[in-house]
Amino acid sequence: MTHPILEYDPAPDALIEPSQVLKHRDVPEYCVICFFKEVIDKVIREYNARIIVENPWEDGHHPIYEISYQNQRLAFFHPGVGAPMAAGLLEEVIALGCRKFIACGGCGVLEKDIPVGSLIVVSCAIRDEGVSYHYLPPSREVIANEGAVNSLAGVLNTRGVPYRTGKTWTTDAPYRETPKKWPKEKQMVALQ
Repeated sequence: MTHPILEYDPAPDALIEPSQVLKHRDVPEYCVICFFKEVIDKVIREYNARIIVENPWEDGHHPIYEISYQNQRLAFFHPGVGAPMAAGLLEEVIALGCRKFIACGGCGVLEKDIPVGSLIVVSCAIRDEGVSYHYLPPSREVIANEGAVNSLAGVLNTRGVPYRTGKTWTTDAPYRETPKKWPKEKQMVALQ
């Protein structure tokens, strides 16, 4: 290969494994990855969250919190901005002992009829970032786990929460969504 990012290696072990540098801890099995700082601050206040892991990085602390929700231990954290940091923090939280995750975050849209605040259950993503190529073989798109999509949709349907199911376009460089790329990606998203 002439492009290192496309040289996917399926080997399960890395030279530096998070589980070799972090001790497994008594953390909840379930964890929410939340990109909304204001939501995290609100949950901390309203549910008396406690920090269970400080998790210092070079750019500062990335605490992992715990609350009790419906008699269930629940961890949550802010994954930072950008796929590399989010993936690194996720790897560490897995090494600490969390096993089941859901992520919620925000995004822009390519379809003008989707109002701000709309809920989208992601069923597929166009891969225009670099991190996913370290976890999956190269491809233009990745399909979400059908069982997970159906489970999320089922919960939202049961609770009467309006949502859309759709494709996303991942990118680590939002200022490089050029006039030439935008129509192509919009068409790919519309093909969902």
